[in-house]
Amino acid sequence: MINNISISVASIVVSFLLLYFFKTLTQSSNEISKLFHEQDNLLKSDKNYKVKQDTILIIKNKIEKIMKCLKIKINFFFIFELLIILFFFYYVVAFCHVYKSTQISWLLDIISSYAISLIISFAISLIGSILYKISIKYKKKILYKIVIFVYAFC
Repeated sequence: MINNISISVASIVVSFLLLYFFKTLTQSSNEISKLFHEQDNLLKSDKNYKVKQDTILIIKNKIEKIMKCLKIKINFFFIFELLIILFFFYYVVAFCHVYKSTQISWLLDIISSYAISLIISFAISLIGSILYKISIKYKKKILYKIVIFVYAFC
């Protein structure tokens, strides 16, 4: 019993770490928006402030560096994901080779899981879009905020 709990906790921790790792790999919009917010704050604080050509070139160079880093991150992400897919493909092939009598039921389980996943995703999207339209049409701010909050987690 304790072994099962520790395995479950370990798998949750590993899942969380992988999710955090992948999320940080593909996030660079904050760095870019920070560059523009700095200039925006300078423009708001000083009405006579003008963006100089040197500043534009500095911002452009910083954005190019961020985009270059993002390209490297995305390439690493795809390579890592490809390795994971290959590992699970090997695992599935080995499983089906060892347990030959379970291949058909395994395939049917995959198809039913995929169909249920699609149906649930479609239902959540449909309900969310209907609530979004209702919130816009009747100008219900709280409903709008709830829909946006739910979309952030789906």
